[in-house]
Amino acid sequence: MITAAKIANMSMVTKQKNGIAINVIATAGCSHGESSGEIIDANQAPGTINIIVILNGKPTDSCLVSLFLTATEAKTAAMIDYDIRSRYTGDFATGTITDSLSVASTNNGETMELGGPASPIGQLVATCVRQAVKEAATKQDGQRLGRPIAKRLKERRLPIEKIAQELCKVQSLGLDEKTLTAKLEKTLQSDSLSALFLLAAVKMDEDCQKGLIPQDFGNIDSLSAKFGNLISNQKSASMDQAESKDKYVEVNLPPFTKQALINIIQNAI
Repeated sequence: MITAAKIANMSMVTKQKNGIAINVIATAGCSHGESSGEIIDANQAPGTINIIVILNGKPTDSCLVSLFLTATEAKTAAMIDYDIRSRYTGDFATGTITDSLSVASTNNGETMELGGPASPIGQLVATCVRQAVKEAATKQDGQRLGRPIAKRLKERRLPIEKIAQELCKVQSLGLDEKTLTAKLEKTLQSDSLSALFLLAAVKMDEDCQKGLIPQDFGNIDSLSAKFGNLISNQKSASMDQAESKDKYVEVNLPPFTKQALINIIQNAI
């Protein structure tokens, strides 16, 4: 296997149950995460997840294939646990563009035919892979849990600079791009409720993009505006009334994120 990850940052996880022993070794660089099925403008790049699964058992060929699939699912589950995002779209990453996986066995003991995620051996493999990938990713790339909101927004292709550039189009705010950037950074760092509200809005936009918002909730534009007003105060409400709703159309941000941000900034000025 070829990797740009430091081998010293590998993780090795071993588990044993009912005479079955599993050993998983993983390195994980997630800088080139991708979501399978999206358009990717890249060939090869540093940053990959390499996994070796070794089992002390005698699986059939079909069992080995099932274990390969089970290990791949566990790798993706580990990435979802850490909310690792595609470098290309900001969607949930299912892997990186250069991942590698090997499954090997000692061929000792009784024959095993099932390797899916519900089988005894599949459960062991999945548990080990999920843990090993997360540990290796933390060693290689640093903090994964509790990372700052600015970083999480950037991973979703919503850097604060881009947000400020779009919010400048809201005339009632009366702030230039530089001032808006500073105001956003300060507000999201100091006001946990506003930061949490923004993350909720981003999540709603992801559901909206995938068509997961229940149809009986009504029109998305109207719904997102009402959602944004949940965090508005009296001052921002009066400013919102003075602003022509048509102006908001020019703000090129997802609907829930846009409405949440406008109200957050109005509250802060």
